[in-house]
Amino acid sequence: MTLDIYNVLIGIISAAVFQFVIFAVHIRDYKKEKFLLIWLLGTGFVIAGFFSSFLARNEDIQAYVIMVHNLLLILGQGLYYISLKKYFKPKDMIKNYRLDLGLVIFVLTIFSVFSQNITIRMISNSLVLLLFSLFSLRLLNQNRSEDIRRGSNLFIISNWINIVFWTYRILAVYFVLPKFPRLYEMIIVMSYLSSLMLCVLGSLGLIFLINQRLTSMLEKEKLKFMTIIETSPDSVVVTNLSDGKIVIANNNFMKKMQYSTMEELLDETTVSIKIWKDQFSR
Repeated sequence: MTLDIYNVLIGIISAAVFQFVIFAVHIRDYKKEKFLLIWLLGTGFVIAGFFSSFLARNEDIQAYVIMVHNLLLILGQGLYYISLKKYFKPKDMIKNYRLDLGLVIFVLTIFSVFSQNITIRMISNSLVLLLFSLFSLRLLNQNRSEDIRRGSNLFIISNWINIVFWTYRILAVYFVLPKFPRLYEMIIVMSYLSSLMLCVLGSLGLIFLINQRLTSMLEKEKLKFMTIIETSPDSVVVTNLSDGKIVIANNNFMKKMQYSTMEELLDETTVSIKIWKDQFSR
């Protein structure tokens, strides 16, 4: 059975576009978070790179299409790395990019886009994407914490898969492809799938990072709030605005009202324990 690369590509593009829409909808309430917009832009570049492959059927422009295709995919995955950098180190952007991206941009410009030799082009393209995955993995390991464990695990897994694949592709292109040129389309399809996997798992991981960070912030604020209440010399009680049901009370309040545990108060309201005469008074 002959592999039809363009039929496979249609499925990959459909999945990528669907993921792009879902991610765009999910982050619409977080427009101030620049790293999310950078990731979304990176996904757009990757999808555009997938679309550009259809133009490669035209032999007159095939060489230029390959240049554009490689550029778009690398720009997309480069933006993924920048997005993570922006998330973890938002105040230290330029200083940290100078060495990392300088090397990547050099390899990208000289080899991945402009080389006419297919072996050099594929190896250098794989090398650039491998470097981005390595940089991302290093960044994740440096900033990993319990607060973002689930989200960072998805990123770590997806980047390790990419590292293994791009390393395999470098070896396959150099040692296997010259002897078995019919494997070229299979290698290209696997490259698309690897890029899609990072796109999908990375977006899911980013959503987890947002949610876990917000949860962590809420927990810290709750702890701070509880500390203020418990250390207050006054009697403090917090209730629902709608019905006066008691949510939290400090020890001074419980002693004053002659309750021994917080559990005894949780089903009560400020009316039922006679703080207020009735709901109207409350």
